[in-house]
Amino acid sequence: MGDFATVAMMGLKMIQSDQQAKVQQNAAMAQQRADVQQRQYQLQIQEREKRDRLKRAQATQRSRFGAQGLNPAGGSAAALLEGLRKETEKSIADQWGLNTMRNNQLAENAQSKTRINLLETRNNQINQGLGGVFNLLER
Repeated sequence: MGDFATVAMMGLKMIQSDQQAKVQQNAAMAQQRADVQQRQYQLQIQEREKRDRLKRAQATQRSRFGAQGLNPAGGSAAALLEGLRKETEKSIADQWGLNTMRNNQLAENAQSKTRINLLETRNNQINQGLGGVFNLLER
């Protein structure tokens, strides 16, 4: 009867360690999602600020062109304004590209950590199970 209780306890410990590993994995994934959302929100704010600065810079340039008697809609004035716009758009695209790379790296790290945690959990379970079996055999 004691042998059955020992085996039952080993099984219960294995189930508990599986549940603990899943809880830890879920918590890590939730934290990762929160980090990604926070970074995306920050990027949206930065993007909005860059677009606002672009509008101000273009308005400033237009007023300078007007003060100099130049038509801001034509020639080099228009090219300068377009250059400001392209520079801003490239900067925004670069930021989003870096963010995507960071998110991909975080996802890969999380998957790797999950695999390692699962392997460690299984290894501990096997060691515990073997220890229990050896104890039963020694009796």
